Amino acid sequence: MANETKKCPFCGEEILAVAKKCKYCGEWINNTTSKDNYNKNIDKYIWIITIAIVLCVPMSFGVACLIGVIGGIVGHIIKETQKNKFK
Repeated sequence: MANETKKCPFCGEEILAVAKKCKYCGEWINNTTSKDNYNKNIDKYIWIITIAIVLCVPMSFGVACLIGVIGGIVGHIIKETQKNKFK
């Protein structure tokens, strides 16, 4: 039991089954493989990006519309002011 070994999921070298860190490549060994951790991180980032898109895109259209309306009003005021200057 004390000498049970397993392969390091990173470099493939034989290490003790209870090892927390591979003595060959220096990687920390968890109960899950690095591929499982990678997939969990990807899932987390996909959710973050999806939420950001769902929240920010409609808000940016709203802000763009508001800026367009304000710009149109200001442009109209400037145009009318210039028209009245030359009368």
